[in-house]
Amino acid sequence: MPSLANVIPDPPALLATIDAACTNVGSHLHGPAHWRAVGWTGLELLAGEPAADPAVVLLFAMFHDSMRLDDGYDPQHGPRAAVFAASLHGRHFHLPDDRLKWLTRAIRDHTAGRLAGNPTIACCWDADRLNLWRVGVRPDPAFLSTETARRPEVIERAAKLEGQRHGWDEIVRRHSELPPGDGDTKTAATPQS
Repeated sequence: MPSLANVIPDPPALLATIDAACTNVGSHLHGPAHWRAVGWTGLELLAGEPAADPAVVLLFAMFHDSMRLDDGYDPQHGPRAAVFAASLHGRHFHLPDDRLKWLTRAIRDHTAGRLAGNPTIACCWDADRLNLWRVGVRPDPAFLSTETARRPEVIERAAKLEGQRHGWDEIVRRHSELPPGDGDTKTAATPQS
């Protein structure tokens, strides 16, 4: 797997492009502060899922809510964001075909309430779901795919993420320090029923 610097050669340019196209950038519920919280949460989950790809988890954090129309019911925001992400592939980021499929699936289906067997998609969805505290919802372990995310102390720690001040520079740097996931989908966490 290529390094994060090869996948996202210019993170500030990618983020500027996303911000310029974002349909709800001023939102405190689904805007850039939430995207950063998802990126930060992904770091903890990636430590427990060595097969997961940090670049895909980071890109998911940047894109997943970028095409929301507002903070209300918007079931098509995931599919719109997946199309938007795919449109920037090859210009602002570069993933192998299998990883691009994981990214677009994770973005497209992140609100469907499913569990993921693929460790990369599992980290994406769990990083977002652990941030449900911001809307007054305690994350339910039954809807978390990874063992790490289901730990009570991880769920409680996620409650403190609202208002965190980790910037993209720090989040990108920390993701780049992680080894690329080996992509072995057989080592994915097994969701509990």
